[in-house]
Amino acid sequence: MVMVLLAVNAIAQPIDDEAIHVVFKVNGRPVTLSAKVRDDVRDQADKIVRHCGYDGGDQEQQVWRDALAETSSIHLVYAAPIEIKLPRRVISISQAMFSFGDENFLNQPILYHDERTTRVFKCDGMDILMLMCMPELKTYFPPAYQKNCHIIRRK
Repeated sequence: MVMVLLAVNAIAQPIDDEAIHVVFKVNGRPVTLSAKVRDDVRDQADKIVRHCGYDGGDQEQQVWRDALAETSSIHLVYAAPIEIKLPRRVISISQAMFSFGDENFLNQPILYHDERTTRVFKCDGMDILMLMCMPELKTYFPPAYQKNCHIIRRK
């Protein structure tokens, strides 16, 4: 089974439908998404993970355990580790997690692989808005998130 996690500045690799598994959880319960929505979430979340600009450094394992315990999140699990190019190093990741921790905005992703947890920052805010403002996900996110969605013009 492959799950989709978010990663930062990954070295360009094509996205294979089987390469990333997405788990979307709201209030502790997995939400079943249509194949198209799941693919859109996967593609957008993976894009964010691959393009963050700041390495927050390695974190204690408790940070990852706390992320897994979040009741509402978008969790990406990669079938095989990918490499993410950060400003000062290249890391491998096999999972990424976006939590709904902030009342107005999705949190930046936390990355994980082989007992290493890395926080990343300075991810593209517009890409995060595009993810959290997908019409199909609107009902799952806190109402305060929607006040930011006017910034995006949908085609």
